[in-house]
Amino acid sequence: MPALGLDLELGAKMVDGEKYGDWYRDPWGWPEASPQFVSTLQPRDLGVLKTAGRFGTTWPAFHAFSFPKSYVGVRPAVVLDAASRIAYTSAAVAIAPRLHNNLPDWVYGWRLRDGVFSASAAEWSLYQASQAPIATSPFAAQTDITSFFATVDVQLLIRSLTDSGIAGAPLGVIEDVLNSHCRLSTRSGLTQRSIASSMLANIALRDIDDLLLAAIDEGRLTGARRWMDDISFEGSEAALYRTLVQLQEFGRQFGLEINTSKTKVTTGSESAAALQLEAQRLILVTRDEAAFSDDYPDAFSTVIDASELEDAEDRLLAAPRDSSRTLAGLVLKSLRHFERFDRIDEWLGAARYLPHAADHLSRFISRAHYCARLPLDPSSWFVREQERNWPYLEWTSAQHALALPSDVLSPDARQVLMGWLASSQSLQQVAVAVQRLGSAPTSSVRTAIANRIDTTSDPLVLRVLALGLWQAGGSRDRVDAALRRHPSNTLILNYLNANRWHLPRVQEDFDPSQASGDAA
Repeated sequence: MPALGLDLELGAKMVDGEKYGDWYRDPWGWPEASPQFVSTLQPRDLGVLKTAGRFGTTWPAFHAFSFPKSYVGVRPAVVLDAASRIAYTSAAVAIAPRLHNNLPDWVYGWRLRDGVFSASAAEWSLYQASQAPIATSPFAAQTDITSFFATVDVQLLIRSLTDSGIAGAPLGVIEDVLNSHCRLSTRSGLTQRSIASSMLANIALRDIDDLLLAAIDEGRLTGARRWMDDISFEGSEAALYRTLVQLQEFGRQFGLEINTSKTKVTTGSESAAALQLEAQRLILVTRDEAAFSDDYPDAFSTVIDASELEDAEDRLLAAPRDSSRTLAGLVLKSLRHFERFDRIDEWLGAARYLPHAADHLSRFISRAHYCARLPLDPSSWFVREQERNWPYLEWTSAQHALALPSDVLSPDARQVLMGWLASSQSLQQVAVAVQRLGSAPTSSVRTAIANRIDTTSDPLVLRVLALGLWQAGGSRDRVDAALRRHPSNTLILNYLNANRWHLPRVQEDFDPSQASGDAA
């Protein structure tokens, strides 16, 4: 029986799976969150304690940043410390059996289905199959909720959990993590890029599901389906209009606003054609499954069939501003997989129009460099982009720096990274800078890291600075003292002590030149 009802190892396995495609990439792959290590822990080791008569977590530490979801679109994002993330996910897993078993079969996404946690890939296949009846329906409607995760009313959600009989550590952890998130001045609702939040989001939409179920039971709707907040249903034109009006009125009671710009009623055949066209616009190719050595457990990445890759590349380079992150990432991963670098010059020039795919672009450039197919030194390209005065988000610039091999840094590139190390407030920029500079440590690098530690209060930035100082040959006592400054870093400190202060190797997709062997 898991202590306090929290299966920490299962929570850690889910968190481990979130690393694939995560918006923040840790140089060392969050070693303190490895399921093997977490299996040796108790809830108190993650800060889950009983205080003032209730269980909760006292450690939540967030780092806020902005993430480019398209050429012009920006999404608010956060990084949550590893201990709280594992506790939060374990808590969501603990309550799912009581609450997810009542979800309609036509609800898809991260959920419990038939008593088993269903992964998103399997759910997506079921979701696509559920769309088959749309084409034969007289009319069909589609809608979604504006900024859904950010507008979930956390207090209403907590009350709903309490009313459902959820109590103890699972309730306390969820409440503490979400309340801490909402106390950030520019963040609200549920955290994104989180399996735990996705499971809770399904609970937050139960009343919407009930409205659709009632319409189906009364014969007004012939079918419905929901993927998170993307909702579609079929029936007569009058029934669809009535349901859409009810959804708007009903959603507002819970602080949710239907996105009218994406709401439409069409014939079933038109709706089916639109859905098919949307799918084709995202991925206009045949796809194969190919394993990538990206240090992600059990990760397989979809790639474009080699026979169609040239056309896909043509279409994307013709209009990079219009590309989705999904399509741009798919094309770049495929080009990297098949080592097709014939148009690398065009990709280098398109960087400013692909801020939302900067992580994929940098890995493509890095691979071209190691295949001796890059027409210039990676440092030259990186410095050129930094000197353009183009208004890149900090996340995008940090991803560009991943194209830099740490074993061949030009003086100008080192100067940019030293500037980030000295004053950047971006966790990803500091992480890249401290790892690249610390890979060939000098006394000036160690001094710069130590000075930044003294002026930093962000717990997550402190964590990467401390690990970077250790990688660079700094004092163990200095690293220990830095990690002890915030309780959320207790987990990584315990990991280091349990492993005799042996720092794991840098993840291969973060820095291929340092991936062999261990850092310390």
